[in-house]
Amino acid sequence: MGDNEYQEALKLGKKEYKACVSQGRFPYLPVLDDILSRENIQTEQNMGLMQIPLDFVVGTATKGRTYSFAANFMPILDADTEFACKWIALSDAQVNEGIRDPIVAYEYEPLLCGGGKQACQCTEVF
Repeated sequence: MGDNEYQEALKLGKKEYKACVSQGRFPYLPVLDDILSRENIQTEQNMGLMQIPLDFVVGTATKGRTYSFAANFMPILDADTEFACKWIALSDAQVNEGIRDPIVAYEYEPLLCGGGKQACQCTEVF
């Protein structure tokens, strides 16, 4: 069952990757560790369990799988890879059993986005 979903997701991922490259944008997911290596962390607070809309999630916490996904969170590695096998197994488990374990997310609030009078507080979730 997950094989078909992977092939469809792979098409979407490769399409996004090509679009990003052709527009001069970074074609992979942003990595929080790369951002934090340039910033001073002022506080860290455990918020407990909460639901977060997927639209709020913008990247990944670590670099480990960055090059496995296009900027739209779709896979870009071929179907004959170990990654694809794990993706398919996870997809099948999610469909058949649902998500059992909480997913760890990190909220990151850079000081200000934009500039001047238009400046706003921005929140990103990784």
